[in-house]
Amino acid sequence: MVALGAGQTARGDGPLPLKQGTYVTEGVLPCARAGNAHRIYYEDLEEGFGLSWPHSACTITQVRNKGNVYYVTQQGIFKGVKVVTSHLTISVKSETSFSILYDSLEPKKKERAYCWCQD
Repeated sequence: MVALGAGQTARGDGPLPLKQGTYVTEGVLPCARAGNAHRIYYEDLEEGFGLSWPHSACTITQVRNKGNVYYVTQQGIFKGVKVVTSHLTISVKSETSFSILYDSLEPKKKERAYCWCQD
């Protein structure tokens, strides 16, 4: 588990104030029909909480925030082999909605908004 720093709050047990579960790209409905390219998971894995995509398992190693903007460092295994470290900047809109403003693994990608999906 990642220790929360000064000024941080979390809902549930995780380091981010988000509901656990599946999130899909905003505007992709119904959730059950969203393809892998539109899915991201916020879940408690054996190693700790992480934001993972299909074919990856990531664990958050560090979190700091300034208001509703969170700077997240996480390590993950991609397709079962490659260990990667990524740095994300996330804007949390509510416990069921957030945007990835920046991803160090995809620095040229534009902001992506996600909403919680009840499968």
